[in-house]
Amino acid sequence: MLMLGRIIAATALALVATTAGAQAKYPTKPIHIFVPFAPGGGSDFIARFIAQRLTESIGSQVIVENRPGAGGLLGIEQGVKSDPDGYTLTLIASSYTVNAALYPLKYDPIADITPVVQISQGPMIVVANPKFPAKTMQELIAIAKQKPGTIKAWQHDHWGGELRVDVPLDRASPDDFDALLLPGGVINPDKLRQDERAVRFVQSFFRAGKPVAAICHGPWMLVEADVVRGRTVTSWPSLRTDLRNAGADWVDREVVTDEGLVTSRKPDDIPAFNKKAIEEFAEGRHEKQAAKTSTASS
Repeated sequence: MLMLGRIIAATALALVATTAGAQAKYPTKPIHIFVPFAPGGGSDFIARFIAQRLTESIGSQVIVENRPGAGGLLGIEQGVKSDPDGYTLTLIASSYTVNAALYPLKYDPIADITPVVQISQGPMIVVANPKFPAKTMQELIAIAKQKPGTIKAWQHDHWGGELRVDVPLDRASPDDFDALLLPGGVINPDKLRQDERAVRFVQSFFRAGKPVAAICHGPWMLVEADVVRGRTVTSWPSLRTDLRNAGADWVDREVVTDEGLVTSRKPDDIPAFNKKAIEEFAEGRHEKQAAKTSTASS
């Protein structure tokens, strides 16, 4: 197995296509490496290190393209959908196997890629705040399974209150609700955006012109639902690129309203966010909300 340097990271380079071995001469054009993470991180460094060496070795340009979002899922999906001509490589990390266990994927994590070479390796560990009650993986699983029908909040660095679930997603109907509020946090929106039922649930509010409010990382779901194209929004700063790539006009303001869609950035914005959300909810259906959604979808 080829190892390049002493770089420590759990990554593998996969060719998301059939090989180009049958071609008389390869390569005849630039090769692209998709990195499903933001620039400046470990995976990006590894990809650029390899791209430079490959360019020198094969005499053809190797280009690194960052395709971040959804824990690496967006970039990998784009790699899977690329032309099977041997000119698209995708750098995958340990999250590739983890995502397969957590989310409903739009690709087969085994059949849709062809592994080429392992380029680095390193240990992986599960860590938690010292106040977190679970000390072993078995205890963590037990906590996750306890009390179905309730959810337990995480407050900064410790457990928050326990909340009863009135209606689980698989029994909820958008027709029974007049408005939708998407809270923040990181785990919740990142998990929900991988659930097709949740995505369809959100989309239905926009199609019906019902008001929607989202704060912090909540707008992640709006990206997945493809409902921000042509809209002015705000969010937690790290979502800025994702929202702009989805066609939104991202601004750094306390609260932003766009035809029934209310967004805010962070917990400090909650008073302004709540005030505006209540105002929009009280107004009811927004005809222009439905019109914008219809236009963006067509």
